[in-house]
Amino acid sequence: MTNSGIYAIILYIEKDQWCIKMQNSSMDNALRLLTEKQCKAVVTESKKTAVVAGPGSGKTRVLTERICYLISEKGVNPSQILALTFTNKAANEMRKRVLDRLGAECNFVGIKTFHKLGLELLRNYCELINYESEFEIADPSTKNNIIREILNDENIPKNRIVELAQKISYIKNGLDVSDRETSEVFEKYNQELERKGMFDLDDFIWRSVPLLKERPLIQQQYHDKFKYILVDEYQDINFLQKEFIDLICGNEAEIFVVGDDDQCIYEWRGSSPSLLREFVKGEDVEVIRLEDNFRSEKEIVELSDVLIKNNFQRIIKAVTSKKKNSDKALMKDKIKYGNYPSDAEEARAITNAIIKLNKENAYDFGDIAILVRTNKQVAAITEIFEKNKIPYIEYTQGDNGFIEFIKVILTVNNFRSSKNIYSAINFPNRIIGNIAYKKLVDENGWKGSNNSDVFRKLYLSDIDFKNRNLFKARYELLKSLSEEKSDLSSVEIIKKLLDYYTFEDAKKSTERNKHIEQVEQILAIAEKYEEDFQATANIQEFIDFLQLTLQNEDEPSLSNGKVNIMTCHKAKGLEFPVVFIPGVQVGVFPNDFFVHNKADLEQERRLFYVTMTRAIDFLFITSYDNPLYVAPTNSVIKRSFISEISKGLSKM
Repeated sequence: MTNSGIYAIILYIEKDQWCIKMQNSSMDNALRLLTEKQCKAVVTESKKTAVVAGPGSGKTRVLTERICYLISEKGVNPSQILALTFTNKAANEMRKRVLDRLGAECNFVGIKTFHKLGLELLRNYCELINYESEFEIADPSTKNNIIREILNDENIPKNRIVELAQKISYIKNGLDVSDRETSEVFEKYNQELERKGMFDLDDFIWRSVPLLKERPLIQQQYHDKFKYILVDEYQDINFLQKEFIDLICGNEAEIFVVGDDDQCIYEWRGSSPSLLREFVKGEDVEVIRLEDNFRSEKEIVELSDVLIKNNFQRIIKAVTSKKKNSDKALMKDKIKYGNYPSDAEEARAITNAIIKLNKENAYDFGDIAILVRTNKQVAAITEIFEKNKIPYIEYTQGDNGFIEFIKVILTVNNFRSSKNIYSAINFPNRIIGNIAYKKLVDENGWKGSNNSDVFRKLYLSDIDFKNRNLFKARYELLKSLSEEKSDLSSVEIIKKLLDYYTFEDAKKSTERNKHIEQVEQILAIAEKYEEDFQATANIQEFIDFLQLTLQNEDEPSLSNGKVNIMTCHKAKGLEFPVVFIPGVQVGVFPNDFFVHNKADLEQERRLFYVTMTRAIDFLFITSYDNPLYVAPTNSVIKRSFISEISKGLSKM
């Protein structure tokens, strides 16, 4: 590292790209190929910088290069850098790139999701709000169970669980969706969480902000620690997250934000593109626009730009394509459109196009994505796929098998707790059911004892009952692993559990228990986690990572060899050689159910823009109704998206 802020930079052109060369650099005087504006962002001396980055413009590369530049050229201590993003995928990608450049030095850089930083803060200071440091994270099923009990007590129909769970999340993300009934459920829900000593995912920011505001000394600790704050996807932050950033940042730190208001698609859960627009207009803010799209074909870039220009409120950008053609992308028309009499006919046309792409252009099925506005569109597509034996994967949220195994490792982490031990004893298959458990409690006078005490007494007793030996073996395993947890990594603990479950299953079953396969998947995640972080993780760290990952609905793990079917929202941050967007007609996309005013319509158009710009080589847009029809009763939607881009469409 250099010890001073003095450095020399040479800019020159090589193969139509701007390059940056560091003089006397600790990066072995390597050439870093960057565009002129990317280079400008990386080496800026401004205290406040806003990088407005269009789709495919290399924002992750800029963030990575900025971190490396601060460390290698400016002599910044890696531990003084905090980079915040929204998904584990983005954080891991950034971390990996920095690791490739700087080696183990990058482990001291704080590259985290917002939720991870909030979780760490609560782990460190939870006693100030009367929580134990081993608090647990409420998964979606736990959250729903708490709400179900509240609704039962209040005689509210149970079919409102999902609605109220969403409203609770919205409130904790700063949205005003409260009525008297919701407010009462919200209050009781939080009381029950506190009684159980748990936080839900949204609490990591919602509870951290008041803790920071009320404790200036904690604020100061973060101000002293982090001198350089980088924020990815700034257009997706909500007002509470902005307050969280401001409290962490203080007045002295340099702040460097990257975002694109045209790609804000989460307003329905609190995000506000206005926050990026306001930041850009701030005093002494250097604004740098990244407008070169290296991802998509020229036609795709130009047509998506035509679409988004129909939005009135936006930061003006002049996006151009810099993509080099691949051998596969030789077909003349890069964007095709087809209109069909029904969703079944639309699905058949999509299927035929995919078969042709696979045979004639040699696109693997895994290169192809079908991005739907709503889940209701999926059935017609999957039905025709199955008839034609086209492999596909449909992304759905959550996996109960994973949730059940998490209860096993939570028990290993805190064997004294009674919260999860019943589920842990009954994994990977039930050996003591509810009726048998209640009978054992009643017959032995253990009524009033918690689950942990009941199982301890049962283990120490000579009571004979069905599956007694199996129970004792599982209890001993969990107890011994808990006693050894400080000497074992998460990978070692999961391997020991997997070895036991495999041995137990082999003795009594001819068909492999699917839950064991899920343990294998969790083990693979743990091994990848340790590889990415270049360090062994204790079980608490890994549980936190796993629960944050599994509860993040926007991070599908793409599979090889299968057509990817997912919602447009899930596709954010991804890219595919071939993209199909079905149902582009008023009523589906734009979805008039969600459009009540001009701001809603602009958000819907941004979602279509983001979906279009996922495509690398080819974009197929389809509809199964009159794509130009707009109901005269709709006072907001004046015309369809197809009418806005019709001049750039070729027939499918």
